[in-house]
Amino acid sequence: MAKKRLGIDALFATTAVPDADAVAVRRLLLETIIPNPNQPRRRLDASALNALVESIKQSGVLQPIIVREIKSNNLTSLTNSARYEIVAGERRWQAARLAGLLDIPTIVRSLSDEEALQLALIENLQREDLNPIEETEGYLALLKLKLTGEDGFLSFARANDEDPYGDVLRLLFAMNNHRTAQKVDSENKVSRSRVNNNVVINLSLIVETVFSAIGKTNWLSFIQHRLPLRRLPNDILEALREGKLEYTKARLISRLTNQTLACTENQAKEIRKSILEQTIIKSLSLGAIRRLIQEKINQLQEEQTPKINQKVSSPELQALTANTLKQLKKIRLETLSDEQQQQLKEKLSELSQLVEFVTMNK
Repeated sequence: MAKKRLGIDALFATTAVPDADAVAVRRLLLETIIPNPNQPRRRLDASALNALVESIKQSGVLQPIIVREIKSNNLTSLTNSARYEIVAGERRWQAARLAGLLDIPTIVRSLSDEEALQLALIENLQREDLNPIEETEGYLALLKLKLTGEDGFLSFARANDEDPYGDVLRLLFAMNNHRTAQKVDSENKVSRSRVNNNVVINLSLIVETVFSAIGKTNWLSFIQHRLPLRRLPNDILEALREGKLEYTKARLISRLTNQTLACTENQAKEIRKSILEQTIIKSLSLGAIRRLIQEKINQLQEEQTPKINQKVSSPELQALTANTLKQLKKIRLETLSDEQQQQLKEKLSELSQLVEFVTMNK
């Protein structure tokens, strides 16, 4: 039987996940296999793992795991019998151990460190049970892996970059800037030379191919709907990472900032913490979360009412709004730097959230 076509062979020909029927499957002792310390999937859901354990007790391991042979000098602190490292299938390996099995069906492949990481990332991204944070970081890691060493990619790096994916993010934002500029030029029927964008255009092909090969989203949707997750408050981010909170609920709760609530930062933090805890403990629906938010807003307004002595007059606010809109219309986005565009995006996002909450309170 031929190897399965996962829509990814053309891009990752040397590391595409093989069909178990197309290669030799061996049964290896569990004690000779160790997990990959660089496994991109950081969390194993306990309930799902227990369900897999029961399934394995009944039917055994139906799909072989993929491992690579490791050199003896990598076995510092390991037993002498450990000779293989998991590339894909750690959850099956863990479940087999818990089910009391002694061995497991295995495909042994000869892979470099880079190939092993690449295959592990692909295998994880094709799973349906990844939480949004795991998926987001998986894409960023895979993009960095494929872009590193490409001509021009080094220009997106920054010295002492705190974000390990800073270079990938700058490229994605540059791609978005280029797309916006092309759209503006098309609408205005302007033709201009963009020699400096040749690097962006060439690297864009690699980025687009990666997203197309995985087949779950595209790079533009990734920028709009996944990257904002990395800026969520730490408590919400951790709840998402641990699978305690759905993506849509996380975004709703994260909008409770001191700007949108018109309160102090500490007050907003306490309200957000309270709603997050109740959402997790009671498994609140989106509608229930919105009602709880409204209750908190009403309570906050009652507490603040006696302290309000002055209000901005309607004419003054209208003038400020009109002037801001006028200034925004003058901005040509393609002339702004990446940092300026990011700052503008964050401020407009805060304003949008505030308007949304004000509208909710009418």
